Amino acid sequence: MLNGRAGHLVIRYCPWCGTKLPDDLRDRWCEALRTAGVDDPLHEDAEKLPREFMTSAWYETRGL
Repeated sequence: MLNGRAGHLVIRYCPWCGTKLPDDLRDRWCEALRTAGVDDPLHEDAEKLPREFMTSAWYETRGL
């Protein structure tokens, strides 16, 4: 199943054990970064990327 992003396949269950995988947090990560003032975390703003966004802390503290 394609998710609207060209060429990306959505895998909703683990192919080995069948466990449902967590929801995709990519869009929420990008929005949280924009709110923190980081518009381009992979290039121009890479040095401004807060440490919490490099781990699971960013979504755990937000209850996601």
